[in-house]
Amino acid sequence: MKENATKVLNDLYELGNNWVKASKKRKINFEKLLSDFYPDRAHFIFELLQNAEDADASTVRFNLTKDDLTVKHNGSRLFSSEDVESITNIAHSTKRDDVNKIGKFGIGFKAAFSYSMTPRIYSGKYNFEIQNLICPYEISSVQKNNQETIFSFPFNNPSKTKDSCFREIKSVFESLDHTILLFLNNIQTIEWNIEEEHNGLAVREHIADTDEELIKISITNSSNDGLQEDAWFLRFQKALEKHGKLKCSIALKLGFRKESQTDLDSRKSLSRQMKIIPADGQLCVFFPAEKETTKLKLYVNGPYAATIDRASIKHEHEDNQEIMKATADLLVESMEHLRDIGLLTPDFLEVLPNDEDGLSPFYSIMKNAVYDALRKKALIPCLDGEYEKAGGLARGPKELTDIIDATALVALFNDDKVKWAAGVMRNSRSDKLLTSLDIPYYGYKELIDAVQNKYGYQRYWRPDYRALKWLKKQSDGWFQSFYLLLSTATRREEKEEHIDSWEIIKDQNGEILTGDDVYFPMEDNSAASNLSTVSIGIFEGLKKDRRNRLQKFLEAAGVKHIGELEEIQQILDRFYTEESKAPGRKRHLDHIKKFIEWNKAGNEMKIFQRYFIFLDCTDNYFLQPRHCYIDSPLEETGLGAIYSDGTGKDNSRSALWSGYAKVKDFVAFATACGARKTLEIERALIANNPRRNELYVGNHQARWNPSTGINEDYSIESLEEILEEKDVNISRLVWNILSAADPCVLKARYRPNRRYNPPPIPSSLVQILQRKKWIPAKDGQFHTPGEMSKNALRDDFEYDDRNGWLTAICFGEEEQKETEEYRIRQDSAQQLEITLDDVDLIKRLKKNPDLYEKTKRNVDDSSKPKEFPERPSADPKRRIQQATVRAEEASKKEYESRSRSVRISKQAGDNITYLEQSYTDDNDRLICQMCEDEMPFRRRDDRYYFETVQILDDLNKEHVAAYVALCPLCAARLRDDIAASKDLRIELDLSKESGSIRFVETHLLDIKALLDAENK
Repeated sequence: MKENATKVLNDLYELGNNWVKASKKRKINFEKLLSDFYPDRAHFIFELLQNAEDADASTVRFNLTKDDLTVKHNGSRLFSSEDVESITNIAHSTKRDDVNKIGKFGIGFKAAFSYSMTPRIYSGKYNFEIQNLICPYEISSVQKNNQETIFSFPFNNPSKTKDSCFREIKSVFESLDHTILLFLNNIQTIEWNIEEEHNGLAVREHIADTDEELIKISITNSSNDGLQEDAWFLRFQKALEKHGKLKCSIALKLGFRKESQTDLDSRKSLSRQMKIIPADGQLCVFFPAEKETTKLKLYVNGPYAATIDRASIKHEHEDNQEIMKATADLLVESMEHLRDIGLLTPDFLEVLPNDEDGLSPFYSIMKNAVYDALRKKALIPCLDGEYEKAGGLARGPKELTDIIDATALVALFNDDKVKWAAGVMRNSRSDKLLTSLDIPYYGYKELIDAVQNKYGYQRYWRPDYRALKWLKKQSDGWFQSFYLLLSTATRREEKEEHIDSWEIIKDQNGEILTGDDVYFPMEDNSAASNLSTVSIGIFEGLKKDRRNRLQKFLEAAGVKHIGELEEIQQILDRFYTEESKAPGRKRHLDHIKKFIEWNKAGNEMKIFQRYFIFLDCTDNYFLQPRHCYIDSPLEETGLGAIYSDGTGKDNSRSALWSGYAKVKDFVAFATACGARKTLEIERALIANNPRRNELYVGNHQARWNPSTGINEDYSIESLEEILEEKDVNISRLVWNILSAADPCVLKARYRPNRRYNPPPIPSSLVQILQRKKWIPAKDGQFHTPGEMSKNALRDDFEYDDRNGWLTAICFGEEEQKETEEYRIRQDSAQQLEITLDDVDLIKRLKKNPDLYEKTKRNVDDSSKPKEFPERPSADPKRRIQQATVRAEEASKKEYESRSRSVRISKQAGDNITYLEQSYTDDNDRLICQMCEDEMPFRRRDDRYYFETVQILDDLNKEHVAAYVALCPLCAARLRDDIAASKDLRIELDLSKESGSIRFVETHLLDIKALLDAENK
């Protein structure tokens, strides 16, 4: 039946007017209710666009003036009576069953009343003005096309000025971006004109002949100098089950690979021209939900159940979750399509969600679907241009992946059936995605570890045979790149200390060696026939800077330049090993002269130490330097008296061939190699010093500090045996050595840390010299230093005590004792009933004030009687009352199950302080409650160390009085039970030994009070 527009409008007006009258009687403020629903007052602009989309419009035009807003669209579907009823009703819409239609709630359009009290609509045969929010009043038609709908909004709301209306709506147009058209299917163009001064245009274009899902959206705005901004998107859609014809969709933003390109070239594929780029992703219900934060890098759209103002959606809504799952499936399906058209590249991985995005559970639905797909399907781009599942990939920097191919991955990392993932920037979104997928990363550190593991040459580890076999097959060009890669890796990771142990250097024969066995080739590409040189092809084609880098790496690996050292090394290896055939005397002397020149140049002498380079005095055997000594005729040292057969205990050294006497600077060379020229005073630890215990006084339990601790003593190897020979030459040698010695060798010192500094004692060297008869007198007899005097000393033994060594060994002590001064000191000591040694001890203690005061305090304390402290209570009854209150208020003991019952409550109060206050006597000594003796140990802070033993463990609450103070020995023996005792001394059964724990009165009163409180 044909609709009568006038009748429809009149009927609806009457119904609405009656409702308005009734509402006013009930004082319903419907306008405020609407403002609460739509805090964004310009929201109705999107409602108008949605109405045009539903009407199949392709073009929408807005005209904004200071007085009103006019909207026109060319939708083919004009207003019907149902549309009039819907737009003038509340909570009613012809589209109630279609959540993809924004008018579902029948309230979206009402946001317009914030600006206009009388919106006017001209569509088809319906021309009306809405009054009082819901009353359609018929008005005259305006001139328009037949297939055109016009909305007019005069700014006449008394609560908002026209200027405010104008500015708020203007700001909407100025902020429109490409998303305004992204998920619309019908509208292709949106135009807006503002006071005929500013205008804008948004156009959506489907590039059908390139790809049906490719969309170009252009925005032109006069506020932006009229510049056109183009945005490109790939849009995918998918029908939703249980939602009729409704669809969910995603849009991926595109960018040109070349910045200079601005439009597509139809002759080239899309993948050659464009790439997918991350976007500030949004969730849309046709238009962006402004308050919804997705943290995604793509756009998603669907018929989500949203709040009334469409600013956000409900994540826990069951339908919304189903739509998001469908959208996630759509993304996975689109990835397969992107792979097929060449757009699934590392750039696209930047768009996908990863673990570090911090997605909410709702948006994690998409992340989880992507992860599942990447693990099960070949969707990750590989370095070789193929695609692979996550489980079949590895990652690494470009410098590494360019050199290490699939076979190298197996050889170095034991990773077979693995490809390199396409290169991505470290710590980029793509890299984080691959990390989230547990794809292993082989970087510089991993490369170094792999080379060390496969090719490191160590004492108990040899390079991997199969890895070496693979390495030998590689070309010189590959080795060049490999060495440069390792150079970069070791430098960046600062791990260059093990390079010289790697068996990775390829020589001219194709063998793989460690750097120590290889030399750089000569400039003419030649080398000694018995030397391995780096394969010359490894250096070909390199520019200067890269050649220098390669050379520095090889040097760090131990590769050497052929020079004087190598020449000497060849001589040593050829003539002076234990198995070598000895050279003739002339050749040998030539070698020695060459070696001497090496020494004079200040070069390293350790290279000679293990070789047999010196002839012994018999001219029959070659010896290592450590088995030789120097004496006449080379240089008079006196060592012959010690090392020659029959006179010395140490026959491990031999005299050298007399023919060396004619060789200039030989002695200096032989000494530098390790031949002995004199007796050596050696530094040692105090462990073998006979008087070492004197250095331990007061610091037995002190902690050793490597930075400030001192432990030094001095001696001469086999000195006691040497002196037993009573040889004048030996004695003179020792005498001269000590006369020229550093004074520090006369003392032994020990301190565990800076806090302790006991006085030094005589060194082991001094003590041996003090007691041995080794100094020859003029009468030909040997005496101890104490028995000697200046007058008795031989003329060839010069008296020189400038370094204090003669005083230290007590030279002339007995003669000194005969002096008047000595007798006076002796008499004084006898009167005090002490010895002169006691006097010396006191003098040494006075040099260390801290040790002196501590010793004095210990002596004073030991003379004081040890009495068990008394703590009587002035008022026992009041003490018990107070203790009972504390016991009742004490916190309960708490336990929790951790595969066993574990006590978790804290002990009440400070039981240590309580016991210290109770059992410290009048002399400030803390007394053990069992043995009634002073606690034997102190802490670093000088407080006593003692054990706090809980003797009442079955109580329900925590009490400080439930503990006793025991020394460590008594604590170990204790087996508790005191509850029944009434005396201040409680008898115990201590493993078949009788014993007791003694209490002060205040402590025992506290115990009895807490027991009474527990029994209540």
